[in-house]
Amino acid sequence: MSYRIAIIAGEPSGDRLGAAVVRAMPQLSPNIHFVGVGGELMAKAGVELLYSCHDLSVMGLVEVLRHYPRLKRKLQWTVTELQRLKPDLLLTIDYPGFNLRLATAMKRLGVPTLHYVGPQVWAWRAGRLETMKQQVDHIALLFEFELPYYQQAGLAATVVGHPMVGWVHSTLTPAEAKIFCGSSPDRPLIGLFPGSRQSEIARHLPLMVASAEKLWRNQPQRQFVLVAATEPLAREIERWLRQADCRLPLQLVSGHSYDVMRGCELIIAASGTVTLEIALMQVPMVVIYRMAAVSYAILSRLVNIPHVSLCNIVANQAIVPELIQNQANVTRLVATAEPLLRPSAAKEQQQRLATLKSMLAIGERGSENVAQLALSILVSKEK
Repeated sequence: MSYRIAIIAGEPSGDRLGAAVVRAMPQLSPNIHFVGVGGELMAKAGVELLYSCHDLSVMGLVEVLRHYPRLKRKLQWTVTELQRLKPDLLLTIDYPGFNLRLATAMKRLGVPTLHYVGPQVWAWRAGRLETMKQQVDHIALLFEFELPYYQQAGLAATVVGHPMVGWVHSTLTPAEAKIFCGSSPDRPLIGLFPGSRQSEIARHLPLMVASAEKLWRNQPQRQFVLVAATEPLAREIERWLRQADCRLPLQLVSGHSYDVMRGCELIIAASGTVTLEIALMQVPMVVIYRMAAVSYAILSRLVNIPHVSLCNIVANQAIVPELIQNQANVTRLVATAEPLLRPSAAKEQQQRLATLKSMLAIGERGSENVAQLALSILVSKEK
């Protein structure tokens, strides 16, 4: 029997998760057609895109409010289009502010709903769990520690694991990776990962470059590589570097993040999924994050967990240092990074990261687990 699945990802991280699920599905059932919202990866995997997820990618309370009218129009258009297409299942991926509203509308129309990547109710707004009962039929969770929160609320949830465990790797040696980055294989390399959104780049790039300049002056043999998540972001970063007249021994690389990580002695990264990827590559890191002052003032009163980076949250301890908002300044960042460039401190952090990696082993088949869960919902619908 053939099925149509509407799959919706609102940002680049969801695009990658969605593409992996689409690729896994033919092994289980070849007669499934995917239509929805995503990026280049989902399109290459075979999804018929209604529009690009880059039209939705906004981060931060203030930023969301600024773009609210446009996002509301997109939501209304998407609901109307999916009504016309009549999918057998709605699979939403992360991006809860948009996706759970979409799920509510489709569930009212009788479409089964599966949400992949549970909202961070363990961090803030746990009251959302009651509302989610009316929005989704099932939730696919990335991490074991999340399950009790959803079970206690009476929500159907399954831990599928994070599929990045299976895809985070590089075939290069550290020396080969440095050469790939355009750097000398005999000198230390420091990676800069400013984020995957334009707003993140704007807030993190000046701080990272200024801190890198200080680290370079401390040890002139150091080299730096700056990673852009996409080609459009790479072009923006290039323009910024030219305008800033940056004199660092700095290479700009678009994509190929795991190969870049492989060559680094240390990485300075914006908080996000990338911190878990770096952890799986077992590269020492410092995590930073800055947001609009109003957004931070609101969130700091709502969030009730001691860590912001995924690697620390999953480990339930501070295995990597975090510098957030006003703490994220050149003086503190350099002071935090310098010790990790010494072998003893680097090895100590790598040992903690290795323990974290073993905790995430279920994710080896994460995408297949989601595909199987989606298929079981489709089959049960027919009974």
